[in-house]
Amino acid sequence: GKGGEKVVSNKFQTLKQNEMKYLGDMNSPVLIITTGVTNQVCLEVMGSNSMSEKVRLLHLLKLNNLDQQVLKEFLTFCKKIIIVEEHQKRGGILTQILHFLHSQKIRNLEISHLSLGEEFIRNYGNQREHFANSEITYEKILKEIEDFYEN
Repeated sequence: GKGGEKVVSNKFQTLKQNEMKYLGDMNSPVLIITTGVTNQVCLEVMGSNSMSEKVRLLHLLKLNNLDQQVLKEFLTFCKKIIIVEEHQKRGGILTQILHFLHSQKIRNLEISHLSLGEEFIRNYGNQREHFANSEITYEKILKEIEDFYEN
């Protein structure tokens, strides 16, 4: 793992020549899409007993040239997408997914986005502290999922 984090690649199923990895029930209506170090926070959610069958996780190893056929298959049963990324709001996974949804004329999904925001981060600290300041946390992701199932 990067930065001393646990190596988690053996938990995932691999898709598309090592460009994407997934974990969870393909029939779940909630899909978390993540990349990089935010995958660790998402794995904490996936490890929760209450969420293990309600959510699936798609870990993107690259941001560009996403396989549209694989994404389309992932969205078959999807009603909510939670995008969790270590990037600013524009130019990351959200932008890629929105372009894909628009090009495929897919409009019936609820989308949540957890990112570092738009402002330059002026605080010092480690990644976990920056994630906490931006609400990229286990608790926030869990709340997004619980709110979906309550409505």
